[in-house]
Amino acid sequence: MAKTPPKPKKQKGQIFNATANINSYLSKKHPSLTDKPVPIESIPTGCLLLDSILPYGGLPFGSVAELYGPPSVGKTSIAIQSCASAAKYFKTHKIESQILYLNSEAPIDRIYAKSMGVDFDGPMFKLIDVSSIEQTRDILKNTIAGFRYVVIDSPASLMPEKELEELDEYKTEHLRSQKLTSFFRHVEQLAKNYRVAVLCPNQNRSKGDRNGGFHEDSAGPKHQKHGAALRIALAIGAQITEGEDKVLTHLKTTATITKNKYGPRNQAVKFYLKNSGGYDNYLSAIEHAIEDAKLIQKQGDSDKFVLTRGLAKASSEPLSRKELLSLFEKPEHSADREILESRFALNLKMPAKAGKGIAP
Repeated sequence: MAKTPPKPKKQKGQIFNATANINSYLSKKHPSLTDKPVPIESIPTGCLLLDSILPYGGLPFGSVAELYGPPSVGKTSIAIQSCASAAKYFKTHKIESQILYLNSEAPIDRIYAKSMGVDFDGPMFKLIDVSSIEQTRDILKNTIAGFRYVVIDSPASLMPEKELEELDEYKTEHLRSQKLTSFFRHVEQLAKNYRVAVLCPNQNRSKGDRNGGFHEDSAGPKHQKHGAALRIALAIGAQITEGEDKVLTHLKTTATITKNKYGPRNQAVKFYLKNSGGYDNYLSAIEHAIEDAKLIQKQGDSDKFVLTRGLAKASSEPLSRKELLSLFEKPEHSADREILESRFALNLKMPAKAGKGIAP
């Protein structure tokens, strides 16, 4: 009778060596399956406070982000400003790439875009007006390899190429929804394959909920809500006006991360958009210091502000909003400015003249 061969003895550390070999293999073939964190690059939007709550400080490459909100909340302004920020990012990191802007909404004001640093007549930016789902899909399929950042403003405005006059409204909308869903799956796959960051601004629409009420959601296809790695909801806040005619100078906007595949969601931040175009990072930081950090407190129901904690030495007297902004301009208060910058990890640019104009 043949003897059964003895079982090989496990050498000390054999299991640990096998685990190390597996992890080494996975890290080369499938980095996402290992415990080692993989750095993800992202494009900053240019809004310092918004970037502070976005994953990896901006819009990650290889994913789609949806930006939705009511009309005139600043979606297009944020999209254009993000293009200017992307151009600076590409130049700093020596990335040879153009930026593609597909517009299906109202015509883009090129002068307004140029004031924010986006020259659609220049070689860096490419603006294409689109109207149909099929046209937009073909453009992306044939040209996306040459871009690292794409804005589609907005997918919800795209229509099927064929006119559907013989179908009733319900069937037309149903078919359009199907085509948009298929289109967005295609966009999502292209973004992953070519490592492109895609931003899709969309309008809000009211939808019924289970409790018989209504809530605001984007008008994009259902798959866009599930496939997008990031969803950012915008809401209109306060407005700042100047002069007897009450000319609008700033619009306060609240951004909330409603979906985030890379980290926590439901984070919110408030920032200012200048009516002339672009973010107002300086004023946004001051407001953030007032509302969240309580470094600056409002005096009762008046329009005066009192500096507290580490900033109290700058002024013991109540200050108006303009006085508050101009205070940190002065060289003798540069240390107080540094407190604000270090507190919020911001690199603030100061206005050129006291009380006139706000830094971009």
